[in-house]
Amino acid sequence: MMKPGLMTMSMFFRLFFKFQADQDEEDLVDGYQEMLDLVQEAGFQAVDVISWEVKFLGLERVKRMLADHGLSVNSYIAFGEYARMDEEGFAGRIEQGKHDADTAAELGTDVLMLVPQAQEGIGEYAPEVIRTRLTEHWRPIVGYAKEKVGHVVIEDTPDLKLHLCKAADVMEVLDKVPGLELVYDSANMTLVGEDPLEYLKAFEGRIGYVHMKDYRPTPPGGLLVEYAEDGTKMSTAPVGTGIINIKGIAAELEKAGYNGGMTMEFVVDDDGDFPKSLKRTCDYLAC
Repeated sequence: MMKPGLMTMSMFFRLFFKFQADQDEEDLVDGYQEMLDLVQEAGFQAVDVISWEVKFLGLERVKRMLADHGLSVNSYIAFGEYARMDEEGFAGRIEQGKHDADTAAELGTDVLMLVPQAQEGIGEYAPEVIRTRLTEHWRPIVGYAKEKVGHVVIEDTPDLKLHLCKAADVMEVLDKVPGLELVYDSANMTLVGEDPLEYLKAFEGRIGYVHMKDYRPTPPGGLLVEYAEDGTKMSTAPVGTGIINIKGIAAELEKAGYNGGMTMEFVVDDDGDFPKSLKRTCDYLAC
């Protein structure tokens, strides 16, 4: 397998929320520089870039700053409201998805991840209606994107309002969108009571990328909460401290012959020590 990169989303969100409050672009750029310094010093060679980084920092600046740190891009993570039912915005959402494919190619990554966002009122629709709408958006986007990147992927989605977390539901969508593959997220399926290793086996040969994510019940004051079917609040855990057998999953991927990309979903250790946490995360699977 390729050496894992780092998903810096939790780090960038800290910068983004501060930027939303003070609108200080210079401070945002300085914070991004410091973030990349820490990632580089920890020993990582690649990161995942989210569309918000490109939107608020600019594509050329992101490319330049990553290059200055010797970091390549493992995947480009693009958000879109692909479950929306209105026809007026349909063409625009397709064009945005195609633009995201172009951006992924500009960043030099072979992986475009499409992340559906649940719009207000989505609970009014039946699960099968939501999944049908997702496929209607994704077919033309994937058809275009496959000419730009090698892998177009979706994950076992932790927002259960989208009904795209159970293996059977994800498989249904993959079967209806030619060329679409799975981002195997090692934790999300536990929200619906499914086993990570069994999930992995079910999608053997259809995995285009891997998120190594640990999980724990949300601690007091925890952010980015995800809700299990039974209402339990769950959050990403510092790698190796939660309920997911990360090393066992890595061994199973190797046994299955997976040779694609992988990233470590990062949150800082409870002591708040970013350099130590990043180094420990890097060392966990020998980045």
